[in-house]
Amino acid sequence: MIRVVAIREGDYGCEERPEGAPLMCNVEIEKDGEKLYFNIPDKMADELGLEEKAEITSANFSKIEDVVRERRHI
Repeated sequence: MIRVVAIREGDYGCEERPEGAPLMCNVEIEKDGEKLYFNIPDKMADELGLEEKAEITSANFSKIEDVVRERRHI
């Protein structure tokens, strides 16, 4: 089972969000008893219909992993 534990606003520290950068959110997901943390665009969380305490499909989990993987290569 894959479920969303929490969704939090992105933390930009003492700096503001860079101009033109998407609004981000931190998503805590539990998969097979392991807690995983992802920083994804807030718009994506909305598009995937992510809600706290709700299960998500493996397809949507893969989309999150893909976006995070792509962002690491930028």
